[in-house]
Amino acid sequence: MIYGKLCYLSRCKGPHNNLNAAIDWIENRMKLDDLSIGTTVIDGDNVYVNRFDYVTEPADKLLFEAHERYADIHLLLSGEEAIHVSNIQDLTEEKREPEDDYIGYSGESQAICVMRPGTFLLVFPEDAHKVKASYLTESTVQKAVVKIKM
Repeated sequence: MIYGKLCYLSRCKGPHNNLNAAIDWIENRMKLDDLSIGTTVIDGDNVYVNRFDYVTEPADKLLFEAHERYADIHLLLSGEEAIHVSNIQDLTEEKREPEDDYIGYSGESQAICVMRPGTFLLVFPEDAHKVKASYLTESTVQKAVVKIKM
């Protein structure tokens, strides 16, 4: 997991070509405000972005999620949410949907990242993340998640 200000995202570049392509796209070509709801393909199934809106909920009503094949970069266009993060080894698997690369987990949060426009959260396959959680109050969120094939 890497959490920080979007202006420092380029520091996450490294030896993984798909991660580098995703960061290049975010920094050089992406205009979050221009993304329409749904999926935008960047590099086939190697890198793509999902854009969606939702209203946050109390964290205790939500499961953690993890993905075996993809890392995620979470970016908020508007609103505020808390994303809870824990290592998958410290959680209990509750649900598995392999066709959607989704595993649902329950357990305790090891970190809570407050997401607002201008922040990013990069989570890897071992980082289960509980999204859509309210921070202090319920919030309507506009969000983009860049999916990076690992």
